[in-house]
Amino acid sequence: MAFRKRTALIVVDVQNDFCEGGTLGISGGKEVARRIRTYIDAHYNEFAFIAFSRDWHPRETLHFEAWPPHCIQDTPGAEFAEPLADLSIQLLIPVISKGYDDTTDGYSAFSGRSLETNETLEEMLTRVNPEQIIVVGLAQDYCVGETALEAAQRFPQATTIVLCDLTAAVAPESARAMSKRLAARSVEEFIGIHE
Repeated sequence: MAFRKRTALIVVDVQNDFCEGGTLGISGGKEVARRIRTYIDAHYNEFAFIAFSRDWHPRETLHFEAWPPHCIQDTPGAEFAEPLADLSIQLLIPVISKGYDDTTDGYSAFSGRSLETNETLEEMLTRVNPEQIIVVGLAQDYCVGETALEAAQRFPQATTIVLCDLTAAVAPESARAMSKRLAARSVEEFIGIHE
């Protein structure tokens, strides 16, 4: 699979609480973080745009009625996992915060905004006018999948792709269900990594 001229990369929620040892740890999360760092290091100059998203929940939120508390603002669990922790600062990658009020779940990165500029992910991507949107991160069956589905809806002129080797799922059943939803919206799930 080749890069197109205007390719955007969205790295979804690779945070400590979603990796092994976190409050909602996903098996393989730390390895996903390592692979994403290697991928960005190898291909940084080929992307027209990169954004990181993060869950950024208050201590009390309706979201925690469905899930254990996780990614609470300004806690270690909400920090990006190593070796991605400092990458957004080093490379000036915008960070999209989501789920930051007490009423929204914030599954899709399109539901958030930059706390620095107040811009949404859609506004940032619109300036790029992407031909290809690649979505990676945690977890395939929730925030990655929802972000990819919304990318396909909001940017139908672009090809939206989930790189399976750069994501992991909470559970096999929900992963299969998400794969069906992605296929129904013509979102490609690509096994393998650009080399």
